[in-house]
Amino acid sequence: MKKRMLKELQELLVTPAIRDAEGKDVPTARNNGCSAKKETFEYVRFYRAAVHGDILQVAIFTHESIQTSKRPMYTVFIDRKKDEHVTLTEDGKWRTGKINSLDVDGKTWKYTQKEWSSSKERKLVNEYFETRANVNVYKAVLDWQNDLGVQQQKKRWQSEIEQIDATMKEVPEAPKDLNEWIRSHVFDESVFYMKNRKRAIGYCTHCGNWVDLPPAITHGEKGKCPRCHHEVTWRSWNKQKTVKDEQWVGVLQQLRDESGYILRGFHCKIKWTLENEWANPEIDVWENYRTRLGKTFDETEQFEWGEWKNTGVSRWCHPLSHGFYGCYERFGKAHMYTANLKRELKKEPFANVNIPKLMDYGRTYVEPAYILRRLYTHPYLEYLQKAGLHRLADEIMKAQEYSSCFDRTKMRINEVLKLDKQRYNRLKEWNGGSRTLYLLQLEQTYGGKLTQDLSEKIENEQAPVMGIGTLCRRTGLNTIQQLNYLTKQMKSMHMNLHDTENTYVDYLNMAENRGMDLKDDIVRRQKNLREYHDRYAEERNAMENRERDKEVNRKFLNIAKNHKENAEHFAFEAENLVIVVPRRASDITVEGRKQHHCVGASDMYLKRMDTGESYIVFLRHKDSPKTPYYTIEIKLDGEIKQWYGAYNRKPDEKKIEKILKNYTKTIETRCRETERIRIPAAV
Repeated sequence: MKKRMLKELQELLVTPAIRDAEGKDVPTARNNGCSAKKETFEYVRFYRAAVHGDILQVAIFTHESIQTSKRPMYTVFIDRKKDEHVTLTEDGKWRTGKINSLDVDGKTWKYTQKEWSSSKERKLVNEYFETRANVNVYKAVLDWQNDLGVQQQKKRWQSEIEQIDATMKEVPEAPKDLNEWIRSHVFDESVFYMKNRKRAIGYCTHCGNWVDLPPAITHGEKGKCPRCHHEVTWRSWNKQKTVKDEQWVGVLQQLRDESGYILRGFHCKIKWTLENEWANPEIDVWENYRTRLGKTFDETEQFEWGEWKNTGVSRWCHPLSHGFYGCYERFGKAHMYTANLKRELKKEPFANVNIPKLMDYGRTYVEPAYILRRLYTHPYLEYLQKAGLHRLADEIMKAQEYSSCFDRTKMRINEVLKLDKQRYNRLKEWNGGSRTLYLLQLEQTYGGKLTQDLSEKIENEQAPVMGIGTLCRRTGLNTIQQLNYLTKQMKSMHMNLHDTENTYVDYLNMAENRGMDLKDDIVRRQKNLREYHDRYAEERNAMENRERDKEVNRKFLNIAKNHKENAEHFAFEAENLVIVVPRRASDITVEGRKQHHCVGASDMYLKRMDTGESYIVFLRHKDSPKTPYYTIEIKLDGEIKQWYGAYNRKPDEKKIEKILKNYTKTIETRCRETERIRIPAAV
């Protein structure tokens, strides 16, 4: 519908009949659904209606709109042929909501609320909607709008269904040997046995053979099948006549249109029974989940077999279970079907990687799409495996590698690792991880000679070494000199490498700010690192505190300006304790540092005192008025907002609480006596 055309239609105004009905509608005590009665109008709304070709025009009036103007509060326009509706408000705004969303005084209308409309207009509306009934205008309009909403929803559903079905058409048939593979690879293996004094025989569910067993076996214990040597659980058929198990299985297949892959999740159940002679278990396999993967193995869409939109129809839907646990249930617990992986991934750059091995030949508990994404982004994993660099390959698969250590644009594996051939051979010989790789790269740049013992020590301790390169650049020390210095300081300071490095970096920063040469041996290899670090830090903090104090004194001038007045107003003494009012803003920041709480750390409390919103005062002992005891936030009228000692603790709490109650009463009395409110000076 064109809104300009709708505005050109003749507006439906209040008629004499409507005005007469509204005038006669006097508030009367009516039952409102509870035991109590309330005075209400009989009619909540009044309606007019007209039809212009295919368009129905419904004007809605309220008591207020009738009394204050002739115009409707809302006008609803409906076009049945185009399945469109829109509402024009009294102030000329357009709304797209249904009639039950239109409100008066914040309340929406309900079926139960009575309306007024002429019999002629009600008939007109019912004929327009072909209701074959004489329902009121509100219900007729709302029913049509609700039906329209359902129809539009179904259209959206159809579009979604077509999209899902288009993807499902590209899913190939499940592998023919899937059920057999599941039976032999997925379930916990068992040997069901019967024995007498002389002989024990059993059926192995792994190899499918009847075997002779040693008589000493015990029900429920672990062992190995004498035939296939697979680990099994002994199960006596005299003690357990039925064995059940259930598992999840993941299957990866390329889509028929080669646009990506589908990862399929199967729920599998098996049941062995003595009645079936153990050899013929009942196996039930059904597919629950599908995840579409793009060409880069990124997850693009998820599907789940279930009930479609509460319609009672079972089909492929978008996920019914969401979030981490939904994904984990799908594939995080799955055994991966590995028999087809080499075939399905033959065109990928990592096709020669032993993917079944990475997935532990199906018994992986790592989400398979993650493994495939790591392989796609690190195609050189094949060469790392072949070179025997298993530690480095494992780190990459677990996303624990130093990503900056790799150059993925290169072709040769030593160039990918940014190493010359000699250092690459040492990395292979040591089966080094990314820490060793990084240190060998540093050795190549800054010199030194990494030993295997030091490499193994760094790897075993999983020590972070990424900062070593920056330290070598700043200090001029080679890789091994820098490492040796840090390890020596570790022992003397009783710290790990990470904390030692942080302390050293902090020391170097402070030394540099002092204008010291970081490549001077006395500076870069300071024997007493902790002592000099703490000394420089103390001096730095003192300087920062002085700057902070100067800043707050400039910023919050009213604290000093109003000190005399504040000191008189908040003065108090009791039991060898006295209230001290800060002379300037810096007194508060100093208090916060000494008490180790937040009162001076931010500007919040300083701003409150500067503007008179609240005030900070100090409770101290008379005999040591400069020594912090309690810090108090108090309002002008004596209301205490909070009070804390050092480290936000409350020593002598009950005693102080009693004193502060008397302090509050004193301030309240002082306020009443003065009968004035002090207005703080403007900033």
